[in-house]
Amino acid sequence: MKIKPARFVARILPALALIPAVVFAGPAKWTVLIYGHADHSLTTAMRSDLLEMERAGSSDDFKIVVQVDINTKIAAKWFWDFKYKIDPKKFKGVKRLLIEKDTGNLSYFNSTILESESLSEDHNMDDPAVLQAFIEWGMARYPAERYGLVLWNHGNQFVGYGGDTQEGTLDHPMGMTTGQVNTAISQALAKAGRDKMDFIGFDTCLMGGAEILGDFNTLCDVFFACPELDYGDGWDYGATLGFLKANPDVEIKEFAKEEVGFWNAHHGEPMDQTHKVHAAYDMAKYDAFAQSFKSFSEQLKLYGHADGQEVPKLRAEATHYSLSDRSQIKSPTHFIDLGDFAKKIANASVNADLKQASLNLVQAIDGMILAKATGSLRTHVSALSIAYPHNTDDWVEHYEKKYDSISFTQGIGTDWRQFLALYGAMSAADQTAPVLSAGNNSRSFSTAGRTPDEPDAAFMNASLDEPAVLDFSVSGEDVFELSATLVVPDNPDDPNEYFYIGEVGRFKIEQEGSYELQ
Repeated sequence: MKIKPARFVARILPALALIPAVVFAGPAKWTVLIYGHADHSLTTAMRSDLLEMERAGSSDDFKIVVQVDINTKIAAKWFWDFKYKIDPKKFKGVKRLLIEKDTGNLSYFNSTILESESLSEDHNMDDPAVLQAFIEWGMARYPAERYGLVLWNHGNQFVGYGGDTQEGTLDHPMGMTTGQVNTAISQALAKAGRDKMDFIGFDTCLMGGAEILGDFNTLCDVFFACPELDYGDGWDYGATLGFLKANPDVEIKEFAKEEVGFWNAHHGEPMDQTHKVHAAYDMAKYDAFAQSFKSFSEQLKLYGHADGQEVPKLRAEATHYSLSDRSQIKSPTHFIDLGDFAKKIANASVNADLKQASLNLVQAIDGMILAKATGSLRTHVSALSIAYPHNTDDWVEHYEKKYDSISFTQGIGTDWRQFLALYGAMSAADQTAPVLSAGNNSRSFSTAGRTPDEPDAAFMNASLDEPAVLDFSVSGEDVFELSATLVVPDNPDDPNEYFYIGEVGRFKIEQEGSYELQ
């Protein structure tokens, strides 16, 4: 690779003889590096994003540089050349591109692969050394006053980032931890003589977590990520990079707000409308967050040791992340919204020290969030996730070992990790279940005591005009939630055998008393 740090131009001046004038090109205003890690199920999405990038395009003062790896063996590849003028065969291996401006047809790919910089498929994009080499090359080849880095792929919170299937030959690619990503970026920055990037973003799912921020707080001014799944569209590269190109001197916090706005407008799928969450985090405020989180975790651990029966209920009520579709909306996951959980702790009957620590944490998170985009059912969230296992068996088998190895649990998350160890004990301490009693309406339609030869009319009938109404009373200190399930008799010879139709209703119960579920 030959790097030419300066260019010269000989000019002919009409009033003079040939006079050589040497003009040294300074750095661009911006170079945005995009690690297009797409050799897996998202190959087609990478193609769409490359076309989006061309809507902004590079210029003398603005460079969009991509390293891209796709699965050229996908079944739909024949369609690429026909519709987009992209020959998948030219993308075999790992390619580097300088994104050029559209020439008029937004569906045609116009940028040229830098063949001299092409790499073989052996360069696994899950290798931190490959990421480091790309950043070093991009910063040396396209020097700039300001830098941004976008990490494009799958994300799974602390579990990691990436997944290079090597042209579909690997069923379980290794990915990278955020600690490995941190090392790659840090070493590349050191080689370039830079302290940090202006921004770093994950165009992935689930990377907006408390466990993640600590690996990036010293590497950038602004960090972009989604604590929830990204339901398909990712960054709006045309609008976002186009804005940055047109406003190269923009203050980074103002750019953060613009990016979140573009991201929000770009996401209109049904799950986006209700459950999307994306945020820009101010890394200058990370230390204040870290201190408040440590205090909160310490107080929570002490409370868990002394009187923690309330905590599992509050954890269950908090907003859960990693919901792939509407069928899972009511299912617990291993990730919750940290700010929402802290608010619930603050509003519960806990001691004064824990209450104050919870309020301080909520304030610190809010101060760190520069902007956030949320769906209609997520307007209350803080936009920062944290791992809090709901199923200890699954957690121990699949996650615990990795969780204990990350920098978070060795640093600001030490007390949080110790608190999580109490979760099973806190849940097990609650041995008394609430008492549920059917009301008159529900009892009259109950199958209790009924023999199989009773007429079908004796069973409950319901319609839109005359919906079923289940009435009941409930008593108990920790009443939380009730769900109703629809079943139909499945075996005339066995009155206890039913066919499961599905859940038809669920709601939270705030206190003891009588209720109706319609």
